[in-house]
Amino acid sequence: HDQPEEEPQHQTYHDTKDGRAMVTSGEFTIHMHTRLYRTQRQIRFPEKTKEAMKAVKKFAKQQFGLDDIKVDESFNDFLWSRGKKHVPLRIRIRLQKVRRSPGQMTKGKPEWYTRVSYVHTDKFSYLQNDVTRGYNHSISSVGRIVSDESLTPRIPTKKKAPRNSTKTIPTDDLDIKDMLA
Repeated sequence: HDQPEEEPQHQTYHDTKDGRAMVTSGEFTIHMHTRLYRTQRQIRFPEKTKEAMKAVKKFAKQQFGLDDIKVDESFNDFLWSRGKKHVPLRIRIRLQKVRRSPGQMTKGKPEWYTRVSYVHTDKFSYLQNDVTRGYNHSISSVGRIVSDESLTPRIPTKKKAPRNSTKTIPTDDLDIKDMLA
């Protein structure tokens, strides 16, 4: 008989020293055009993709404060898909804070690292940064986020209404026949 595969063990994240819940993951939109063209030094045209990778790693370090950053293969393939000269203007990425397993622990390497992976989106309009904070989140060794939504408070975000939306007048007290007569 085929037995189901064992699920990987999950590592649970703990709170920080000051009592706040630490960031465990987040989805962000990075505007690469501004990060590459609004710099102090001029970047040579063939080095755009290489500099874009440096900018993403710098952004990940700013978000989580970890020096060790690992880039997923899917993100690397997407970034280099247009060649070394033509970087996508915007990129949607997922950052995850991952603890090393005891087998991966070596002397001199930090306990935590940041994993950068690519999130496919068709449109970037109305997307917001989605940051997950909490005590009850864990990431499996495969990279899947496991959470208990009932225990973790989420801050609701406001959704913008489309620009061409029309306002409707409630007609519960009005009678249209009386208005037309």
